[in-house]
Amino acid sequence: MAQLDIDFSKQYLEWLKQNIEQYQIRDSIFRITLPFLDRNNDCVEVYIVDNGDGTYQITDDGATINDLEFSGFDIETSERRKKILNSIVAAYGITRLDTNELVVKCTRDDLPLKKHMLAQCMVKVSDMFYLSKNTIQSEMNTFDRIIWKRVVDTEYHISRNINASYMTVFVLYLPASFSLCVSYLSLAFR
Repeated sequence: MAQLDIDFSKQYLEWLKQNIEQYQIRDSIFRITLPFLDRNNDCVEVYIVDNGDGTYQITDDGATINDLEFSGFDIETSERRKKILNSIVAAYGITRLDTNELVVKCTRDDLPLKKHMLAQCMVKVSDMFYLSKNTIQSEMNTFDRIIWKRVVDTEYHISRNINASYMTVFVLYLPASFSLCVSYLSLAFR
């Protein structure tokens, strides 16, 4: 086995350092732009507030959840979505404020870890957009069209059974008595 003369960790850390921007907004507030992308392919930005007592507060300033709401993804009217959001936030040790800010408090020693956990949480919360009914319905309609075109093009016979609000089952009857069942689940939450 060939040995590589590459320190992958060092290489990644150098790239990471080159792609992080820090901007001082005020004496005690800094904006950090990280090379992690949200659902809009925008870099994740966090704000670090020096509390002056050896502790810090890191926040997204409400950008993540407000972006979801601006895009038409309503969290407050769906108990299921609230539960998913709360689960994500809790898994990363983050707090959600009434202002939709995602925040975490830390000391100087655990600031890098807490910053990383907040950034991961922001990306995961941002990805909740893909759970919206419109997004999932669009994907389902695309799948329907692909299946239907294949059926029409090959002269298969199709039976579409909708037995439950969360599942659509297609049964394709192929020549020579073969059948293929293709099913998929809709993750559209009510």
